[in-house]
Amino acid sequence: MSDREIAALLFPGGEGVPSYKSPDYEYVHRELMKPGTTQQLLWMEYCDQCRDAGEIPYQLTAFKRRYREYATQTKATMALPSPQTLRGARVALQQLLYPPRK
Repeated sequence: MSDREIAALLFPGGEGVPSYKSPDYEYVHRELMKPGTTQQLLWMEYCDQCRDAGEIPYQLTAFKRRYREYATQTKATMALPSPQTLRGARVALQQLLYPPRK
């Protein structure tokens, strides 16, 4: 059996090149704004969705590279907390670390 015949069996309807399911990077970007969410966690969700649908997922490095390209092309930005929120967090942390003496 030739390489082309094997490729035709493995990847029907193509030229021997697998087709990968593209993730919804707009969803990925929104989820990354939530605390505790990482690209690896979202990639694992994406892989599960692909496997359930019988599609081929990107590997983690390709997922991250393509997300970076998406963010660059769309000029996607992450929401940063306001200075007031940061100031309040700093005060709370100082009170926790250095409680007032009695």
